Amino acid sequence: MSPIRSRSVTARWFGLARADRAAAGGSRATGTLGTVRLTEFQELLHTEFGVARGDLLLADHVLPSMNGRTGAQAIEDGIDPREVWRALCAEFDVPKNRW
Repeated sequence: MSPIRSRSVTARWFGLARADRAAAGGSRATGTLGTVRLTEFQELLHTEFGVARGDLLLADHVLPSMNGRTGAQAIEDGIDPREVWRALCAEFDVPKNRW
């Protein structure tokens, strides 16, 4: 899969999440999903894995601990982004002090 497609999938996912928060009365810029701000989740993802790789992992990498879903699918299905972050960290051997 090309990085361009992955970025567009991830960008679309983040855009939909913002729209969902706005429809629920939350702020488009600073809304929350679960107990973690999506902006915080995105910052963690990009800091740890880099922008391109982080977006690719979120959109395309299937996480066994998320019942065979990608991170983006899991969050869309209502899984707390913190749990998705932990699953990505465990899968890619991120030191526990950065979970």
